[in-house]
Amino acid sequence: MFTSSIERFHEFAIPCFLLHDSVPEAQVTAAWSEVKNQSERQLGAFIFLWLSEFEEKHLSHATERTHPRPDSGAATRQGYRAGASHTHGDR
Repeated sequence: MFTSSIERFHEFAIPCFLLHDSVPEAQVTAAWSEVKNQSERQLGAFIFLWLSEFEEKHLSHATERTHPRPDSGAATRQGYRAGASHTHGDR
């Protein structure tokens, strides 16, 4: 649930950052079409836009990156396997 919520936030925030910086809406829409189905690229775009806007690192993803949940897509792609202490009921 959190993952889909944060992805919706990125879908909202990325165009906001760009439009705030006076990037024409047609260019924002064209660029978004390149990443609209790629959440990892959206995350990367968000992190760098955050840095550009606030001149500081965005920290909210640090814990999830170093300690992925066993059922997360990132964990699956990285070959993470759940041990006895990591079951779906332990969230």
